[in-house]
Amino acid sequence: KVDYEWPQGNKTLGNPIQDLLSTLRIPPRLDPTGLFVDHQSPDDIKHFCRFHEKTQNHAYTHFVSLPLYHDAALVEEVKRLHGDASELVVLPKRCHQGHITHAFTNPTKLHLTVCMLTLLSKEDMATAKRIIEDFSLKLKPFKVTLKGLDVLKGTPEACRVLVANLHEQSLAIFDNLTSQLLKNELSDTLPPTRWHCTILNGKYYDRHYKTTNSAFDVRKVVRKSTAFGKPVEVLVGQVHLSCLNTNSGSQAYYTPAHIKTL
Repeated sequence: KVDYEWPQGNKTLGNPIQDLLSTLRIPPRLDPTGLFVDHQSPDDIKHFCRFHEKTQNHAYTHFVSLPLYHDAALVEEVKRLHGDASELVVLPKRCHQGHITHAFTNPTKLHLTVCMLTLLSKEDMATAKRIIEDFSLKLKPFKVTLKGLDVLKGTPEACRVLVANLHEQSLAIFDNLTSQLLKNELSDTLPPTRWHCTILNGKYYDRHYKTTNSAFDVRKVVRKSTAFGKPVEVLVGQVHLSCLNTNSGSQAYYTPAHIKTL
């Protein structure tokens, strides 16, 4: 018997999804107790599980992003936050020889993450490109506003990922894109999308120092830094399908597999 955690803390599934879940094989790499169903449609849950069955031996390969690195004001705001974090973020004891700067997002790679994908074939890549092209036909350049800091993974005392949040979650239109990628079992993102711009990531620190699961105490920087205290408005003019791993060098943006200009 597998329980599923609901945001309300109720682990009893008293709705039609229960019958569906009982017929699906939950991929071994998923922790069922941490899977938030959150009133998703049965079809979405079905595609979610099939995606993980298909890709269980593979990591994410690509992601859909909205590049923000071209905006000078945003880059300066991020650099200011980096300066504050260098003084205020507390490293765990086992990382005392390292430096927090190696956990920072390179300003030349600033972006909003839409969703993660695993593309295992040329057919998968072609389908992802087609979905992005069809979706973007109706889009024009638009503005987003970033304001405030939040912990995306971990806790303020042991933060794995620190992000700048959208001031207003006004991009629900992109839920149509993530839904299409989910239906084609190229992504496991369940709408609604959680928009964010990553500022600090323990993954970058681990990659540099060959450590694992590094997390940082960010309580002081969130409380004291004035960065992102006021709204920062950025114009979005492109949608990227980007390779997750890139050999383009530390100063290059993630290698694009496809770019759609709005």
